[in-house]
Amino acid sequence: MNNLLERSRAAKLELEECILELLGNCPSGLGNAQIADALDLRSDFGGRQKDFLSYSLLGGLLKAGKIDRDQHSKLYTVSDKAKPPV
Repeated sequence: MNNLLERSRAAKLELEECILELLGNCPSGLGNAQIADALDLRSDFGGRQKDFLSYSLLGGLLKAGKIDRDQHSKLYTVSDKAKPPV
């Protein structure tokens, strides 16, 4: 069971890194649906919550201070704290 948890955590970290890299390549920001589409994270479920996985991952990145979300445009960008030093 520990192996499953470790694999799950590693997969989550990998997805978060993919989101950070994607946002790093789009300095003007992206919305949740754009991120879900770009990384093929959209659900095939027939309901309204097609982007829940990306939304959940974005929430964790927001909480960790790695990304920012503009309240007006609702676009996500890499936070200054997460950008590598120049």
